[in-house]
Amino acid sequence: MPKVDSDSARIKVRRLLSATPPTDTLYPQIVYTQAMVASDASDMRRQLQRVAVEYSASSWADDALLRLVQLDYASGNLDGAARNLERIRLDYPGSPLTAQAAYWAARTYFDQKKPEMACRWISDGISAAQGNVELQNQLRYLNQRCSQYAVSPTPVPEPPRVDTQAAGSP
Repeated sequence: MPKVDSDSARIKVRRLLSATPPTDTLYPQIVYTQAMVASDASDMRRQLQRVAVEYSASSWADDALLRLVQLDYASGNLDGAARNLERIRLDYPGSPLTAQAAYWAARTYFDQKKPEMACRWISDGISAAQGNVELQNQLRYLNQRCSQYAVSPTPVPEPPRVDTQAAGSP
């Protein structure tokens, strides 16, 4: 977006914010939009956190968390990305963004060397991605890594052998 367009968008969003009471159901969407047209990543993060915290009951909160995950992943803050992914999982279990979150979770947890977590997310994401062939393909591609982490059954130890000849032979 050219600078003139982005400046114009920021001005229009600021006008909308000042004309809309914070209690209006559109307010979180406007704050989210403000984040999307922010001039820098720190302002974007601040607005997204505002939506996720102050308007956690809005339909935009899970979107804000997913964007925070992407910002954290891009900046190498894998712990922050994982924290927000788990917030999505726990606070928004029926979110339509579950499949997208699963993609980012797989990348995050594989990078953190936590394949069990990555594979759990992938499994959930493939189920949630019904109708989105591209996302299903991306998740299935990542899922190939899960076969190397398949948990094999724990072998049952054999009972110790008692050597009857040595123990009680005359």
